[in-house]
Amino acid sequence: MLRKAIPIPPKVVLLYGLGVLIFDCKASAQVVPDNTLPINSIVNSNDNTLVINGGTVAGDNLFHSFEQFTIPTGNSSYFNNASNIQNIFSRVTGLSASNIDGAIRANGTANLFLLNPNGIIFGPNASLNIGGSFIGSTADYFQFSDGNKFSATEPQTTPLLTVNTPIGLGFGLNPGQISMQGNGHELGVADPTTAVGSPLIGSSESPTGLKTAFGKSLALIGGRVVLDGGILTAPSGQIEIGSVDGGIVNLSLTPAGVSFDYNNVNNFRDIQLSKMALIDASGILNSQINIQSRNLYLNDGSLILISNFGDQTLGKISIDATESVVVTGVSDPSSLNLSRFGVSITKGILTQNLSTLKGADIAISSRNLIIQSNGTIATTTFSQGRGGDIRVEVLDSLKIMGNPPVNFLFLPSGIGSLVLSSGQGGNIELSGKNLFIQDGGLLTTQTWGSAKGGGIIGNFSEGMEISGGFAIDLASNSFIPSTFGTISIFNGDTGDISINTRQLRIKDGGRINATTAASGRAGSIRINATDFVEVTGRIPNSTGNALYNLSQIVSSATQNNSYLLQFLNLPNLPQGRAGDVGIDTNNLIVRDEGQISVINEGAGDAGEIKIGSSSIFLDTNGSITASSQSGQGGNIEIDSSDLLLMRRNSQISTNAGNAQAGGDGGQINI
Repeated sequence: MLRKAIPIPPKVVLLYGLGVLIFDCKASAQVVPDNTLPINSIVNSNDNTLVINGGTVAGDNLFHSFEQFTIPTGNSSYFNNASNIQNIFSRVTGLSASNIDGAIRANGTANLFLLNPNGIIFGPNASLNIGGSFIGSTADYFQFSDGNKFSATEPQTTPLLTVNTPIGLGFGLNPGQISMQGNGHELGVADPTTAVGSPLIGSSESPTGLKTAFGKSLALIGGRVVLDGGILTAPSGQIEIGSVDGGIVNLSLTPAGVSFDYNNVNNFRDIQLSKMALIDASGILNSQINIQSRNLYLNDGSLILISNFGDQTLGKISIDATESVVVTGVSDPSSLNLSRFGVSITKGILTQNLSTLKGADIAISSRNLIIQSNGTIATTTFSQGRGGDIRVEVLDSLKIMGNPPVNFLFLPSGIGSLVLSSGQGGNIELSGKNLFIQDGGLLTTQTWGSAKGGGIIGNFSEGMEISGGFAIDLASNSFIPSTFGTISIFNGDTGDISINTRQLRIKDGGRINATTAASGRAGSIRINATDFVEVTGRIPNSTGNALYNLSQIVSSATQNNSYLLQFLNLPNLPQGRAGDVGIDTNNLIVRDEGQISVINEGAGDAGEIKIGSSSIFLDTNGSITASSQSGQGGNIEIDSSDLLLMRRNSQISTNAGNAQAGGDGGQINI
C-alpha cells in the first residue's frame, strides 16, 4: 500500500518558473466565475465544497469560465452537470495559476477539460472523482471542428458556443508549466527467495494522486511538465503527457477516452519525473501510456508502468523525445526512505504480463537514450502469454552505463526482456548510430522457465562498444561484465543475437553472449561489421582465469556462478547445447586474452564458429576456440582472403572430452 499523503504546511511557497506563487491552505477555495459566457457559471459554497452550477450548454457540451480556479487542501470543487453532458470545458481567464490540493468532482461520465495558460499545480492531496476522462492543459484555447475557439487568453472574442467536437488544443509560445507533487510510489522487487515465478512488483489498491475511472484517459499537456513524487493512474486506460512550446495538439474523443497527436507542433519542452514519481496504466484491457517531449528525465526511482492482469492483448508505452531520454535509477540513495521497500526498488520503464496473451510493448524514439545509475527498461511475463517487445530508435547514441549498485536494493542499469513461465519472452530491437554499454551495463533477454527467451537485434550504422564491468566481490574475483546477451537459466531456449554495424569493439571484459545454464539451448550469434571487430582485454583489476572477466564473443552451455547453482538448485552440469557464432568483417582483432568461443561444459555439444574476414590478427593470448566437456566439439571455419597472423601465445583450437567422457573434437578449416 502507498503511504498516506502528508498534508503540506498551512503556507507553502512554491517556486514556479521565475515567479513565486503563495499557496495558503487556510484560505477558502478560490473558484471565481468571470462573467464572460452567455450563461455564466455560478459557484456556491457548501462547507468545504464549492458547487459549480450554471455555465452555457451547447448540445452535450457544457462550458464554464473562471477568473480563478484554486482548490486548497481539504476543499473540493463539484461540477454539478446534468447527466446528458458528455464534455465539460472549463477555462481560467485570469492571470494566476491553478493550485489544486483538493478533490475535483463531476457527475456521470462527462469528460472534464481544465484549461489555464498560466499553469496548473497539483499538490500531494489533489484527487479526481469523475466518471469520464480528465485533461489538464496550459493551452491558450480549445479548437473545434467548425473553426470556433474557446479561448482563455481572448475570452472577449468567444463566439456562439458550439455543439461541435473539439479537435485541438492551441498553444502560444512559452506555455505555463504543469507540476504535480506527492510522496512517491512504494513498488519494489520481491524477496529473491520468492521472486522466481511471481511478479516483480506489487500494486496499490488506492494510490494517492490523480486517478481516472476504469478505461478512461488522464492527460496533462502543457509547457514543462514536472512530477515531483506525483502519481498518475489510469486503470485499463490511457495516460498522455505532452510538453510543447507552441502549435496545436490535435485531439479526438472516443468512447474509450481521448487520443492526441502532435503533427502540428514544431517545438517541444521537457518532462521530468523525480522522487519515486509513478505513471501507471495497469489493468485488464488495452492500456496506453504516451509521452511526447524534447527531453524526458526519469530520476530518483521514478517509474512508468503497465501491468496486464486480463486476457486481452495489452497496449504500449510510447515515448517520443526530440532530444534525449535519460533514465536514472537512484543516484542518491540517501534522498529516499529505503525502509519502505523490499529487496529492490523498481524504477525506470516497465511492462508486466500476467495474462495468456501478449503483454504491452515499449517503444522509444529519441536523438539520444541514456540509462544510468541502475535505471531499467524492461518487459516481463509471468504467465502463458508472450512478453512485450522493446523497440528503441535513436538518431545518435544509446548509452547504458552500469555503475556499481550502491547495495542490494539496486540492480544494474540495463534494457531487458524477462520470462519466468511457459510463455515466450519479448524481443529487443535497437537502431541508431552508436551503442555504448559500459561499467556492467546489461542488454539482455532472459528465460527462467520452460519458455523461449526473446532475441536481440542491434543495428548501429557507426559503431558499438561494450566495455568494462564492476566488482561484486573483489576478494572472490567476482564481477558483473557489460553484457549484450541472451540467457537461459532452466529449460527454455535462449533467443538469437543479430548485430549489424560498422565497427564493433569489445574490451575490458565486455561480452556478447548466448548462454544456457541447464537444459535449454543457447542461441546463435550473427555479427556483420563492415570495418572491424575487436575483442581485447579483461575487466580492469580482475585476476585469475575467471571466464566472466575476459572480453568475449561466446555461445555457451556453462555455469559460472556457484551461488546461482546452489540457490536455484540447478544441475551440476548443464544439459543443453551451445549455439553457433558467425562473424563477417573486414578486419578481426583478438588480443590481450580476448576470446571468440563456443563452449559446452556439460553433456551437450559445442556449437560452430564461422569467420569471414580479409585480415585476422590474434595477439597476446587471444584465442578462437570450440570446446566441450562430454559432447562433440565444434568446428571452426575461417575464410581469410589476405592475412592470418598469430603471435604471443594466441591460438585457434577445438577440443572435446575435457571431462574424459568421450566426444570427438571438431575440425578446423582455414
